[in-house]
Amino acid sequence: MTRSGTTEVAEVGQAHTTPQIKVNYLRGVTRETGPMRAVGRAIHFGRRTAMAEGSLSDVSGKLFAQASTTCLILDVPCSVSPRAEVDHAYEIDDE
Repeated sequence: MTRSGTTEVAEVGQAHTTPQIKVNYLRGVTRETGPMRAVGRAIHFGRRTAMAEGSLSDVSGKLFAQASTTCLILDVPCSVSPRAEVDHAYEIDDE
């Protein structure tokens, strides 16, 4: 859940670091919880700072955790930033 929405909107040649992160754990996750859904989004993306939030819920929408972060945007002296398009849907393996 800590991979923030700011990663998705960063430009080529930019990176970010996290001077502040806050996570609220509301419920415990067990094998019986079943599939979980993690959602992250950028709330603000400025020239030098960004804010993002994320949540973790089960398939019925019950909230298990909520997080927010403030990111510092940095210029990286290279032509390509390490960035990947990844689907962040995970399931707990029962084995």
